[in-house]
Amino acid sequence: MRSGRGIGLLPFLAMLSAAAGANAGSATECEVLLDLPPAPLYGTMMLSEGVAKAPGLLILRGSGPVDRDGNFPGSKNDSLKLLARGLAERGIASLRIDKRGIGASREAAPDEAVLRVRTYAEDAAHWLDRFHAEPRISRLFILGHSEGALIAPRSGARSPGSSCSRRQASGSAPSFAVNSPPPV
Repeated sequence: MRSGRGIGLLPFLAMLSAAAGANAGSATECEVLLDLPPAPLYGTMMLSEGVAKAPGLLILRGSGPVDRDGNFPGSKNDSLKLLARGLAERGIASLRIDKRGIGASREAAPDEAVLRVRTYAEDAAHWLDRFHAEPRISRLFILGHSEGALIAPRSGARSPGSSCSRRQASGSAPSFAVNSPPPV
């Protein structure tokens, strides 16, 4: 079922905070991995302490050599790590990932001749399934920025085990529910 246009980042984060219903304070951060060929993919999950069940947000960043914390080679700002920390303080869990060929997942880089958006969408769907398996996650959301906004609808549609809503932070793809195919 299509739900029309995406909403802006700030209203989306306010909605997530309301869904969490908690100001958790401290958080636990742990590295997670997906054992996929040709090499593992790595990410970081941040969970609020003292919150039994929390909404979870998969963060898909934009194109280029940006790592899971939001850093470019030679330029460290930790923007996505700071976003995750702010979400955790409001009772929202997050999972931020290194895509193939970037950061700790650099060994999983595919040949550029066969690299497609579909590759990243399938990886993100695997991450959604992994996040969904975490017992403290109540509901999943995807936040896609730039290239991530193109990947988000395709990954949600490929992850049938997940209950997922998607909102874009940037890009022009419309929002839709997981059980409907992405627009062509």
